[in-house]
Amino acid sequence: MSTLDAKLAQPYKLLHEGKLDQALALASRIFQQNPGQPPAIEAMRLICLCRQEFDRAIYYARKLAESAPTDPHARADLATTLMHAKRFDESVELMRAVVRDHPDQDWAHALLVAVLHECGRYREAEQAARDGLVLHPHHTPLQFRLASALMEQGRAREGNDVLQALLRDHRDDLTVAMQLATTSLYEFPCEPARVAAAHLNFGRLLEIGSFTAPLRHDRPAAGAARSSPLRVGFLSSDFRRHSVAAFIEALFEHLDRKLIRPHAYFTRHHGDDVTARLKAHVERGGAGAFATVGVLSDEDLARRIALDKVDVLIDLNGVTTSHRLGVLRLRPAPVQMTYCGYPATTGLRTIDYRLVDSITDPPGHEKYLAERPLRLDPCFLCYRPPSEAPAPAPHSAHADGRVVFGSFNMILKVNAGVIELWSRLLRRVPTAHLMVKSLAFTDATTREDFAARFIAAGAPADRIQMLPPIKEQGGHLAAYHRVDVALDTFPYTGTTTTCEALYMGVPVVTLCPPAEQSMHAARVSASLFTAVGATDLIASTPDEYLDIAAGLAADPARRAALRSSLRDRLIASPLMDAPAFCRRFERAVVGAWEAWAAGR
Repeated sequence: MSTLDAKLAQPYKLLHEGKLDQALALASRIFQQNPGQPPAIEAMRLICLCRQEFDRAIYYARKLAESAPTDPHARADLATTLMHAKRFDESVELMRAVVRDHPDQDWAHALLVAVLHECGRYREAEQAARDGLVLHPHHTPLQFRLASALMEQGRAREGNDVLQALLRDHRDDLTVAMQLATTSLYEFPCEPARVAAAHLNFGRLLEIGSFTAPLRHDRPAAGAARSSPLRVGFLSSDFRRHSVAAFIEALFEHLDRKLIRPHAYFTRHHGDDVTARLKAHVERGGAGAFATVGVLSDEDLARRIALDKVDVLIDLNGVTTSHRLGVLRLRPAPVQMTYCGYPATTGLRTIDYRLVDSITDPPGHEKYLAERPLRLDPCFLCYRPPSEAPAPAPHSAHADGRVVFGSFNMILKVNAGVIELWSRLLRRVPTAHLMVKSLAFTDATTREDFAARFIAAGAPADRIQMLPPIKEQGGHLAAYHRVDVALDTFPYTGTTTTCEALYMGVPVVTLCPPAEQSMHAARVSASLFTAVGATDLIASTPDEYLDIAAGLAADPARRAALRSSLRDRLIASPLMDAPAFCRRFERAVVGAWEAWAAGR
């Protein structure tokens, strides 16, 4: 190791520990002593990037690229820095140049696809992946990114085919296994056994992929009193402006601190205004702790949780891209659970319980889970609507007499079965239009492809409207003023989108097949509707779905009554009764710990 590298080890250590101010101060001194040395420049770029000081990070990235004009990695670092700063056009142009100048570098092709994906240019990402695979046909990251690009366009079946081919050649690849598991949730028709097998395979690979053995915990002596309050850890990357926050805030606010002391572990580097609000709830009166731990490795974070003497650890991510299931594999707490953030099993046997309810996971569904179901009836969720939500519109009648069906679910949920059924609905109701809003519709080619799929299914093109995302929460919810009836996706139904539509007075039609033909992801909306007392909006077959939606379209008086009453019904329901939900939650968590302590 050179002298300079030895000096830089300390700021990198501080960075790893989350001490960003100290890391920057020390790296700055080293840089001033070595202003032209690439390692010193790179340290400044990386630390500034972690601090979200994007202009400074770009400055050092440019300086690094200028110091090594023939090095494709330096130019690629500049491209990714520009991408993080949301200067997407510059980032894409630079990465295209790197690929053009160095076509033999397979990693450069994969990075170009990643940049295009991050920019929301999914069709271009697909084409760049296919171009790269012509030159590098067996490059796993390129194949993986091709699958991701296809799925972001709502082409889950095609993406799954790519992943299945990958898995045949890479049976022990955890990333491929994870993507196959998550993609299986979107396919229609749902095959519960296949979905469960994909998740259990992911859990198996995660369990064998580490040489670190899980921690062991001694049970209390017989008759020993339980520590009070119980230390309950919550592990998530989504303590921020995110759907999970809408279902965890009321819990943090209303937990009985005589029973439970919350420890929140936020696994990102930076938060936002919602993070600050959640932190205040957790730390209220000094009876809780909130830690930002994004820089810690799984092993370090597991040690941190164990040192905090957490009794019950609850994962709020599940099998999502930002998961930290590797921490739970190490079992830093004697009792471990997963909740809220993901609609299927984690496949991980070191997680003891999955918090659900009797509608999402009816008796018999245990066979699909690595965990044991712990049911929080009547509903496993407690919703907190955004403070920016406008009032429901008094009516949504359109001047030309049309009826607008709407869906604000992510496009990945809009599979071939959904498109076929919605197209049948448009043909059945000649005055109806369909409004679909999705992040993917920032990309023009994705919009064209989406419309073409509806046209192929027999839907009239002039009655389909595609909206890009609306950044402001209030504006997003106000878009429901233009919707008469919301259409739920299947077999992966809405959760936050369903709650938002109901809160804005818009009825949602959902499809919930019989228990033996469906899993948790297909049954969440049914649980929400049951809690609100709107079971008449639940269909058990596609034909019944059409009948309910067409019936609402033909009955403006019923729609008006629902628009004026749904918010109040939601507020009065178990879905928003935070104190009652917290008492059920506390009983379940404390009871699970006591069962462990008693050796049951």
